[in-house]
Amino acid sequence: MGTNSSTYTTPATTLADNGKKYAVIVSNFCGSITSDSAVLTVNAPPITANNEISWQEESVKVVCYAVGKTIVTESAEPFEASVYTTTGVHVGSGAKVSVVSSGIYLVHIKTTTGTKTVKVLVE
Repeated sequence: MGTNSSTYTTPATTLADNGKKYAVIVSNFCGSITSDSAVLTVNAPPITANNEISWQEESVKVVCYAVGKTIVTESAEPFEASVYTTTGVHVGSGAKVSVVSSGIYLVHIKTTTGTKTVKVLVE
């Protein structure tokens, strides 16, 4: 990564960054020394108790939830839903998207009133 500053701020982290190690190398005319590594801990974002996420904007109500290894998005109004891993890998699109493994997924939902991204936990 490298920086020549007395401080360092990581870019936005995801769960994929959990466990990464960081060390500091300090150098001057006498030589250099490397610190012990520090391990980054990234906590999962909070998920609603029943793992159902719903919202209403104007007349459009959308509900998104997981049933087994399937992420379901429902609305009486037209919508487009795309499911991604937290690292940005596209998994699938549509009202029902099957996933292979447990974890947190991002669902990008586009309706007539706008676009929203929600996090859904698949257990």
